[in-house]
Amino acid sequence: RREISQFSIMVLSTNKNMPLLGGLLLVFSTLEGGHALVAPPSSTRLQHHRSSGSDVIRPSAPTLPFNVNSGVVPHNNWIGQRQPPRTCVRRNNFALRSSATSSSDATSATQETEAPISITMIVGIASALVGYFYCKCLKIGFNLLWRQFPNSNLSKAIPSSKHILCMMTLGGAIVATLSTLFFPTLFSAHDYVHVLSKESGSDDTKNKMDKFPGVKYMFPLLGLSLITSISGFSLGPEAPMVGAGSLVGVNLGRRYIKSKEKSGDSSGIDVAELEETLAYAGAAGALTGALNFPLAGPIFALEFTSRRAGLAGAAGKNWNAVMMASLAGMAVIRGLL
Repeated sequence: RREISQFSIMVLSTNKNMPLLGGLLLVFSTLEGGHALVAPPSSTRLQHHRSSGSDVIRPSAPTLPFNVNSGVVPHNNWIGQRQPPRTCVRRNNFALRSSATSSSDATSATQETEAPISITMIVGIASALVGYFYCKCLKIGFNLLWRQFPNSNLSKAIPSSKHILCMMTLGGAIVATLSTLFFPTLFSAHDYVHVLSKESGSDDTKNKMDKFPGVKYMFPLLGLSLITSISGFSLGPEAPMVGAGSLVGVNLGRRYIKSKEKSGDSSGIDVAELEETLAYAGAAGALTGALNFPLAGPIFALEFTSRRAGLAGAAGKNWNAVMMASLAGMAVIRGLL
């Protein structure tokens, strides 16, 4: 019976007008004794049949999960099994975190930031102005060194073919001399990443923001990065803006805390958390003012300190403040300048 059915299936399947009939015959041709358990085609099993002293491997018959004679579907088969319903946990606090954040990061990401709106907007505007004027100085330096100087009388002593080599050599020598002799402890984007990327379980987490120096260290950072970029080296404005903006945010946060302490209203303020939030806000504001991207700036500032793929663990609790600082800086740059 099986051989006849398979032959009929083969004939009917070749006819384009009767593919459904061929499929039905395939099901009923595999019935043996009225019972069959049909598995999906991808899980077809092989059975050993002993025939005339040699092993012949034949595919087992695909079977249906019900009794054809009675038409009753058993309740203990795979059709009756259901997955448990998924529960949806609602959180009142806004949290934005990447899929690679750990459970400890997820817990801390649901905490609300305590940075006031006023100081956050001030940090965003101040750091955006720093980034804006940095790019203005960068354009002026490029124009002077690479457009006006080659056409001036001073450049006649330098062959035109050696102009690029001489300018890059001179710029590199100036930066190396200044950074080695006068600014050996220069704050950079490396320090920004090193301090803010420390996990919450480390020993010196509470005092990590003390490693941010005063705002006066921002000027050698910007000056040396300007000379490096104008001289022709491949240094973009992203790293200097992150370092300078974070210094602006941290130092403005310290001034805010001192004013609160003088007025006797400093109770309930987590100094380390506030300074960390304003460091991210200042970095985002500086990037927005320099490169004119109010959405990518906060993401870059928060992703820069992540030890894994995606945003940093502090993204959830600092996202609102960082985004507000970026938008405030963009509003001032676009509206007034």
